[in-house]
Amino acid sequence: MRKTHHLAGEPFYLYRRKKIFYVKPIDPVTGLVGTGKSTGKTTEAEARATAWEWHYKGVPGKTKRSSANLQSALQYIAAMPADDAVGARQIIEKLQKRGFVNIPVVSTDAGRHNFIDFLLEFHDYEKSEYVRGKHRHNHSIGEAHCYDQTRWVKLYWQKRFAGRTIESITSGDLDSFALDLSRANIAAR
Repeated sequence: MRKTHHLAGEPFYLYRRKKIFYVKPIDPVTGLVGTGKSTGKTTEAEARATAWEWHYKGVPGKTKRSSANLQSALQYIAAMPADDAVGARQIIEKLQKRGFVNIPVVSTDAGRHNFIDFLLEFHDYEKSEYVRGKHRHNHSIGEAHCYDQTRWVKLYWQKRFAGRTIESITSGDLDSFALDLSRANIAAR
């Protein structure tokens, strides 16, 4: 392990590789240590002077990223309207391109569908993606089963969840519904 030359309160680490000193900046917001950059200097005093100059003026040829830029970006995100899916998607895509995040971008539009309409379509033998998937994998699911499930949706689920969107339904709602069905001696389906 190489010896670092760091004085308390300095926003960087110095280290020597062969005869040249390198500097690793410390991010003042996150405390993370950046990648090393050659100062081109052979003495610690010259390297430290260069590191301080880069700290205040920026590394030559690079734009200086500051915590002020981070704060303005965070404020922009916080002020975005909740329904600005396009803006949110653009931010995530930029972070992905830079390699900062590795998450799939999933549209939240699916959760805004009417819950009862979703259940009815889910159990529609002719139109259901779920039914087609079952058949594609050689699993059995019949028209009678789909018909029964559709009846259950209309008899019980619709009374409880009419007008609600998928995203508004919580596991607590479903637990409460199942408990109410069992109290009425109706098995949940």
